[in-house]
Amino acid sequence: GISWTAAEQGRSSEAWERADLGEFDAVVLYDMVQDSTPEQRAGFLSLFDRGTGLVALHHALVSHQRWPDYERVIGGRYPEDPDAPGRVTEAVGYEHDVEIPLSIAAPGHPVVAGLDDFVLNDEIYWGFRVAPDAVPLVTTSHPRSGNPLAWARTEGRSRVVVIGWSPRSIRGATAFLPSVRSQLPMRLLNRLGRTRHAHVVQVVVVSFVSLVAIASWTAAA
Repeated sequence: GISWTAAEQGRSSEAWERADLGEFDAVVLYDMVQDSTPEQRAGFLSLFDRGTGLVALHHALVSHQRWPDYERVIGGRYPEDPDAPGRVTEAVGYEHDVEIPLSIAAPGHPVVAGLDDFVLNDEIYWGFRVAPDAVPLVTTSHPRSGNPLAWARTEGRSRVVVIGWSPRSIRGATAFLPSVRSQLPMRLLNRLGRTRHAHVVQVVVVSFVSLVAIASWTAAA
């Protein structure tokens, strides 16, 4: 099973100051924070010495624009104009409410093995960077979207997975995507976590938005 803990934060990265941060098997990021102190950054980077798994969801790709280590850890970045955050151009941008065909790019990878191709209605990004050592898990044929839309890499002793679509899309796909809803979250977190807690993966969800969709996503099993 999965046991999750909420860690809401605002404009800073206070979640990385939690005294119990090292007790979690995995951390799920669904924030878009830019500010962090040296102490907070050290707390974040310490996760990968411990082997704590990391999942970065959707707009977590936009976080920490001025911190190169964050881009290295998650294996990518959506680059924003520092003078005009959120600006959409031909080179870099986003679009809401798009039908996105998704294809499993690594059917042998434990995170996505056994899942079929599927379609979600969600937001697309283009112009984002992905590290050369990232293993593509899910791609799209949408002509406007960047690729891949999900990938995996290793940082220190930890497994890292980035998923480009939002938890709300997974929650809304229950009727026609039972395999994605029920199999992907549990498999993902079991793969990432060290499962030191009697086969219950202990997860902290770092977010600045409502946790309803995230809780639904992480608790599906």
